[in-house]
Amino acid sequence: MDFLTSVVPPEGETVLVTIKKNPRTATGKEVRNYWVNIRNGNAARFIQQHESGETDLYFAMSSFNTKGTEYAGRRDDQVQDVKSLWLDIDAGKEKFEKHPKWAYPSFEMAHTAFSQWLVDADMWQPNYVIASGEGLHIYWVLDKPVSPEQWRVLHGGLGQLVRTHGLKMDAGASMRISGILRVPGTLHTKSGNTVRIIASEPQPYSLAEMQEVLPYVPLQSGELGAVPDFLQDEIGFQEAIWGVQKKSFSFAQIMARCDIGSEKPKPGGCDQLALCYEQQSTTDEPTWRGALSIAVNCFDGEEWIHKISDQYPTYSFTETEFKAQSVIDKPYTCDMFSRLNPDVCGGCPHWGKIRSPIVLGKIVEEASEEELKAIINHIPQARPVTIHEGQLPSITLLSRQVAEITEQPLPFHRDYKIASSEMGSGIWKRAKGTEEKETLIYKYPLLFLNRVYSPQNGESFVMQVSMPHDPARVFELPVSELPKDYSLQGLLSKHGVTVTSKGQWENLMTFLRRTAEQAADIRAADKQHQHYGWTDDMSAFLLGNTEFRGDGSVRPMILANNGGSMDKAFRMSEDASVAGFRKAMDLINVPDMELTQFLMGVSFAAPLFKLMGVQGCLVHSYATRSGVGKTTSARLAISIWGRPQVDGGSGIEGLTRDTAVALYRRLGELNAIAMCIDEITERKGKELTDFVYSITQGRDKDRGLPNTNRLQENNGSWTMAVLSTGNLSLTQQLVNMNALSEALNARVIELDMSNLPSLWGRNNENKEFVEQTFMLARTLHAGAAGRFWLRNLMRNMDLVKKLCEDVSRECQEFFDFTQKERYWTWTVSLGIAGLIIGKELGIWDFDVGRVMTAVKAQLERIRVNVEQDKITPASIFEHFISATFENRLEIRAANTPILSNQLPSKELGLRQENYSHKLFINKGFARRWCESNNYPFDLFKEHMKILRARDTRKHMLEGVTSIPSKSKRPNVWELDLRGETHD
Repeated sequence: MDFLTSVVPPEGETVLVTIKKNPRTATGKEVRNYWVNIRNGNAARFIQQHESGETDLYFAMSSFNTKGTEYAGRRDDQVQDVKSLWLDIDAGKEKFEKHPKWAYPSFEMAHTAFSQWLVDADMWQPNYVIASGEGLHIYWVLDKPVSPEQWRVLHGGLGQLVRTHGLKMDAGASMRISGILRVPGTLHTKSGNTVRIIASEPQPYSLAEMQEVLPYVPLQSGELGAVPDFLQDEIGFQEAIWGVQKKSFSFAQIMARCDIGSEKPKPGGCDQLALCYEQQSTTDEPTWRGALSIAVNCFDGEEWIHKISDQYPTYSFTETEFKAQSVIDKPYTCDMFSRLNPDVCGGCPHWGKIRSPIVLGKIVEEASEEELKAIINHIPQARPVTIHEGQLPSITLLSRQVAEITEQPLPFHRDYKIASSEMGSGIWKRAKGTEEKETLIYKYPLLFLNRVYSPQNGESFVMQVSMPHDPARVFELPVSELPKDYSLQGLLSKHGVTVTSKGQWENLMTFLRRTAEQAADIRAADKQHQHYGWTDDMSAFLLGNTEFRGDGSVRPMILANNGGSMDKAFRMSEDASVAGFRKAMDLINVPDMELTQFLMGVSFAAPLFKLMGVQGCLVHSYATRSGVGKTTSARLAISIWGRPQVDGGSGIEGLTRDTAVALYRRLGELNAIAMCIDEITERKGKELTDFVYSITQGRDKDRGLPNTNRLQENNGSWTMAVLSTGNLSLTQQLVNMNALSEALNARVIELDMSNLPSLWGRNNENKEFVEQTFMLARTLHAGAAGRFWLRNLMRNMDLVKKLCEDVSRECQEFFDFTQKERYWTWTVSLGIAGLIIGKELGIWDFDVGRVMTAVKAQLERIRVNVEQDKITPASIFEHFISATFENRLEIRAANTPILSNQLPSKELGLRQENYSHKLFINKGFARRWCESNNYPFDLFKEHMKILRARDTRKHMLEGVTSIPSKSKRPNVWELDLRGETHD
């Protein structure tokens, strides 16, 4: 029974319970408690003995002090130890109908709600998830047993998380310390279902780990808590000793503040404790016990409880240990000491300022490497979880920590330290002796993450400040700013690093300068980069402020010249997870969504283009009607890397209103990170063709500097496929322009998204859920999948290259690419490779074969359309005549007045005189129409020559009663509708 022995404490009596139907009892049930030692195999025999199909079997999660009989022994006040936290989540139609506020209609809904709660509450994954028959039993196992008092505080925090984030639970079973839950492997007699383990994690949690994620909830009055009542109101004390945190107090420090052996103790010490130490032979038992209560709750207490006791004439090591154990977590207050020895505390400088002498031993403990790592990443650490065959698929992706920084920050100057997380993680100046106090320099963590250098900017530090209610802020501190007081203060204040007094500013700046001064002796400066994506030597990949290296390490970085205009787009939410992003991928994993799935693969493959030394093409998604999902699909795809749109900054989606120069700059800055350009077909003529050429060439065009013979610096280069969307077919637009249309179309893969299925349901019943899931993927979970992928890519580059080469050969055979389609070849091949790798990593579970078939059909359509839809001058003119009906003024008879309400509803471009059989076409209007439809105007003019149209001027509004007869006469073509020509 591995489950029972891991959940139940190893010491104390253990209880198994049978509940059997019995109509003769008041409750209709017969409950019997059995004291069974579950640690020697008796549990298995007991379960086998009572498995009749009519009896439900339970166990108590706690162990008990004394052996009792029947129910009397299993009481809250008899609990000895507890080794787990638990929740009972009820489900089933009958329970839901009776208690809808604390039960779910079905097991599936309960399981889904719990999975979402884990993400929302940022809670550790449970060690056991058990299908209890109709509902769920959840367990978090501790590595060591805790006292009932400590358990109540922990479970109070768990209960608060449950209530705060809206999870339903059976409070009676979940919150009672002597409660019982079902034994896995036994029968739930009412439903006939077997109680079974559906997910497990073998590694138990430490008390400190649980305290990290559970809020501190003081016990209700009347309960014995981990923090005694007389210290509940101590300012700053309650959180500092959440548990009690012994490592926050030093008894040696208290003694150092007392001048032992002197007639007058130092004013910084405690006279009561000094006398207990100096006059051990005459100290009475209550005062000695009080001194023990201070010593035992300090981290050096094991030594000091004996140092303040071993001079007593009848000193006993065992008795001292026993007495000290009785006051663990219960340090005496100053008031209690004063009542014991009223004369000693008179004139104490601390009286009324502190509640207990233990506060005098409070030390600012230095943060550990693990704590620094947690501060740098600003994301709670998650554990890997073992998933067994047959477990529910929604619990298979549990890693929240997808991009942790592995490099430690630069160490501070030896005179400074960062406090542990329990002490607030502020920056402190060390005390140089017992007379001097430690000085708080800055109350929040302010770290030197990295030292960087670029020839353009010189040397800088990558800094991070972490404030309690904001995401971590990463900024650049140029070394050139350090000597300048005013400038340095301005730079720090800009990022929220501020103090109130001149003296505090001087202390803070001295700390920065002294730490910066020693940096060159500790670590070589990293090269500072000009763009995201691959570094020039391909040794690392930069995503936001995180550099992923080929050796597997992850370091903080910042772009030169504060060039990271898209840093906000890459900023990771603390709640971001691959599991959260996977939920959106599961929604699109349905038939007829293969084109959306292909976009995911192309975006995922963005780093592979430069890795393989190839250039991608433009992947354009279009649909002639709105609301089919083309833009949503593209945004989901680039959300692999970051947020498409952000407030107060640039996202990785190019918008319709962005200028061409701005888009080229963003592509160059992204370098090898997927980007989408929305509504690209709104761009016309040369701008559109330039886009297609530049995107596939991987660079912006060179530009000259004004009034010189030199070129501007061109950092705009990229190596990837680029996504775009539009309401029009891009290939048709390029065909219409007829300018090297075949060469241009070979640089575009176009996906017709008109037939994407609706995920909202027949009556839009799923609309809110689908939109919410997609929104979370684009915001909260944006970037999680990309960072997870980069960690794997950088450690396995040779393996990934080999996979890409193999996939390319298979795609060449499947798609039958020609030499002219070389841009298609690598874009499709790497997109398919991206799908395969993403599936291996568990980011999605798409059917790659179906995706390949869908993409092949799209490529065949493009090949046919480009060949068949080549335009002629006549086809342009036919389109012009049919499309401009609302721009035409028709006059049926001569000398007939025309009222203004008879004019065309749109811009007047054509005048048709039925009585003279003439058609007049405004040349300027014709030119604008061709440009808006991406037709070459030269072909239109060529057709006018074929029709032998006469060039002339014509008053287009002649005969309109409200228009002066001398109004403007534009240049027009005059056509004879009878077919007669003007020679």
